[in-house]
Amino acid sequence: FNDWRQQLSEELAEEAGCQEVFQTLHQEHAATFPVWFPLLRLDRIYSRDLTPVAAEVFRGKPWTSLSDHAPILAEFELP
Repeated sequence: FNDWRQQLSEELAEEAGCQEVFQTLHQEHAATFPVWFPLLRLDRIYSRDLTPVAAEVFRGKPWTSLSDHAPILAEFELP
């Protein structure tokens, strides 16, 4: 998800019981935009009923030529 208003995580947590994976693991949202100099924390991965065990943002090539947002990878442990 993209969260330009910085409010989606709270809404999804309250309304749908979701957690934002990167924030859960790193205590902050991932800086992903723009990909060549990530300053803004726009991109999110949400989960429910899964345990996040890892989350990382991909930096550098080839990612800088594929999108204007840096990709995020999340790994989960099944219940």
